[in-house]
Amino acid sequence: MIYTCYEEKQRAIWRNLGSQFANQVANFVLDKPKDLYLSSFRCLSAFVVREITRYEGPFPYIDGLIFQVTYDIDRLVVRHLPRTAGRSNYTVRRLLRLWMSMFVNFSVMRLRVSTITGFVLSGIGAFAGAMVIAEALTSSPPAGWASLMAALLLLSGVQLVILGVVGE
Repeated sequence: MIYTCYEEKQRAIWRNLGSQFANQVANFVLDKPKDLYLSSFRCLSAFVVREITRYEGPFPYIDGLIFQVTYDIDRLVVRHLPRTAGRSNYTVRRLLRLWMSMFVNFSVMRLRVSTITGFVLSGIGAFAGAMVIAEALTSSPPAGWASLMAALLLLSGVQLVILGVVGE
């Protein structure tokens, strides 16, 4: 697998900023090498093509599929020329949809966020439960509300942890 990369891009500044943002998202979400730029110009081996065309999901993201198949990836520096005719089909809306597809369909990051959120909620619920018990032993609090909230936080957190772990 070979990606092209550019010494200097001949595009509008907003396109370059969007490209940098997409690259940072891919670094975070796909665990790709930091020095690798995910260009739409690439050369794929027959094996990689065969494997990624087996994907039957609703939202294919080619780079995500490539990283599922191989990490034997290199890059080739090419000269980027300005567009001579027409315009790009990647509107801001399509780029946002592409980034969401990358995050939702080709990353375990959302599962890890669920797991971490679950641990935080469980911790808050356990702390609140301890506070409810301490308050019940030292004074006479109003019945029900605090213990209900502590139980709700604890159980919601446990559910998120379980969902994240099962998902991963």
